[in-house]
Amino acid sequence: MVSIILFLHLLGSIGMGFYLLFPFLLMKKGGEGLAQTIGNFYTANRVGQILLIVQFLTGGYMISKFNNSTAWIIVVILLVVVIGGLTGMLGKKLKTVREALSSGKAAAEAGMGEVQTFSWLIALSFLVMVILMSYPF
Repeated sequence: MVSIILFLHLLGSIGMGFYLLFPFLLMKKGGEGLAQTIGNFYTANRVGQILLIVQFLTGGYMISKFNNSTAWIIVVILLVVVIGGLTGMLGKKLKTVREALSSGKAAAEAGMGEVQTFSWLIALSFLVMVILMSYPF
């Protein structure tokens, strides 16, 4: 059973890997079709949030089966909560920017800066999570 859960956990982490590319993909901003691109990012972010829940559940099962330090468990759970919060805030900003772009408002450019900031914070948090998973203490 542990091997099946580990497989699901690895699939979820591979699926969430796009968060590492997210800031770089957002650098290509401007031009036509930006509203559609932002809509695609919004959908990808929603899928990432679902995968984060899968990661949390499968990781919780694996924590119960393996002997990990309490400090490591606390740090990992806090990182999952931080990533979840940041992805939620990113989703709200993506939705706002998409609506502003579709209505032709110039306020969308100001929102893109916040989207870029959230995407960098998520990428860094996810990178720290990957490092902690690779080298538990």
